[in-house]
Amino acid sequence: MTIATVTEQHLVTLNIPFEMLVQAAQSLSTIQKVELIKRLDLPIASLSPSRQQLLTELALLRQQGAFQATTSLQDKFANPKADQIKDEQLLDDIRTAATAWKTELNEFYSRTN
Repeated sequence: MTIATVTEQHLVTLNIPFEMLVQAAQSLSTIQKVELIKRLDLPIASLSPSRQQLLTELALLRQQGAFQATTSLQDKFANPKADQIKDEQLLDDIRTAATAWKTELNEFYSRTN
């Protein structure tokens, strides 16, 4: 891959293999990655596949037999004690987890700003 960079008075051309470019981008901090995306002028939504793309890929995988001879995980990790949990306890556990998650997000955002 050839990358052209314009400095103050010179055009600098670099020949960088694509994989090296990807590795370099992966080593960036989250803030730097966001800045890179902004500079590349790529809408963030375009980085995610569309529903139709995912359905097309799923259909192709099914045609290729990717899901044949697989073992179902249904009930493999079920917790028999879950039926004994009362609604109030479940809601309390969900609130506790949500509060912890919100706290972690707030701490993350306060570090990045």
